Amino acid sequence: MNKILIIEDDQILVQMYETKFKHAGFEVETALDGVTGLEKMRTDKPDFVLLDIVMPK
Repeated sequence: MNKILIIEDDQILVQMYETKFKHAGFEVETALDGVTGLEKMRTDKPDFVLLDIVMPK
């Protein structure tokens, strides 16, 4: 199964994307700030990253 990492600080958008991608059959990880997002990119090795460009940290 393909893994997607969503790095987004808006919780409503995170929930929306996570629901849509899970319904489509993807494994989804999320991060609410840049530091956590970078850590998850290194450890989880996602196939695709959906990234907000204006974020804290």
